[in-house]
Amino acid sequence: MIFTLQNTHDHWGFQFLRFICSGCIVFILGMCQYKILYTILPKTPYHTSIIWLVNFLVGTVWVHAIHRRFTFKGTNHVSYLTSLFRTYLGYAGTQIGGGIIMLLLCDLGGLHHLVGWSVTTIVTS
Repeated sequence: MIFTLQNTHDHWGFQFLRFICSGCIVFILGMCQYKILYTILPKTPYHTSIIWLVNFLVGTVWVHAIHRRFTFKGTNHVSYLTSLFRTYLGYAGTQIGGGIIMLLLCDLGGLHHLVGWSVTTIVTS
């Protein structure tokens, strides 16, 4: 295939479309995962914040796999575990910030946990 500006434009356009579609799917599946964790894990003080952190840790594994395999289609030339480790490092601030937002909105502010999850996910995405 000849590398042209048109080929590059089409590639990025399709990649952006895959990113948006996978983002919608990940949002819905992430909410389901959060709801399951919220239901099965024992109630604790600051329950929504703790569940947000657990959900983020677990979710990053499968979200990273989806983006690596389908959204960006193998553009990363390092091993999966190396890439996953780098993702966790890159998302560390987001995870901490999301936990704080959930703490303020839900645990201290009284907002319903699914509304808080939605707001926090949108803000930190």
